[in-house]
Amino acid sequence: MNALVSEVERLESVENARFHEGELLVVLTEDGWETLAHKGKEELIRELSDLLVSSTTAEQAQGRWRFVRRLPAAGKASRDCPLHPRWEELDRTAATWLGETEVPDDLAVLEGHFPDEPIVPGLAQLLWADTLSRRVFAGYAATTEVRNLKFARLVVPGLRLRLELVHEMRIRSRVAFSFTTGAGTHSSGVLIGP
Repeated sequence: MNALVSEVERLESVENARFHEGELLVVLTEDGWETLAHKGKEELIRELSDLLVSSTTAEQAQGRWRFVRRLPAAGKASRDCPLHPRWEELDRTAATWLGETEVPDDLAVLEGHFPDEPIVPGLAQLLWADTLSRRVFAGYAATTEVRNLKFARLVVPGLRLRLELVHEMRIRSRVAFSFTTGAGTHSSGVLIGP
């Protein structure tokens, strides 16, 4: 369609609780996601409005916009949505793990958080860090406490998100984590085990 958008669809009927009837689903290209990350949603909508009005009617371009990686599959029920994204392991040592994912737009943790602009809740980010820490590091059993927790940027569907885990070998029950993108750190903290 253009350098920022590959598809646009207005939802007429909705079977997935995360989407709303009448929403304008805009499938962004990689350039579109980068523009969204650097300029924000309002600026991207301004840039795309002229394009969409010329390719659709002005009435179709009005309303709630939702940026997605792909259009939702017909009939996909919310109970079929995963809690965790699929992580690609980029690097691993005895004390560190680095992985990357594209945050899917069909995660169960996005339901109701928030309908107009879905974001990954902080608790879900802690769950991802804890689950991967227990899977990757043999000496890490479970999280009983979190320290130095910081949420600096929103984590939204479509982001290419990196997770770095650092297991402190001298203190077997500590794992520092950070979720980052090219824009910087989105969240970080230290998971403390029993």
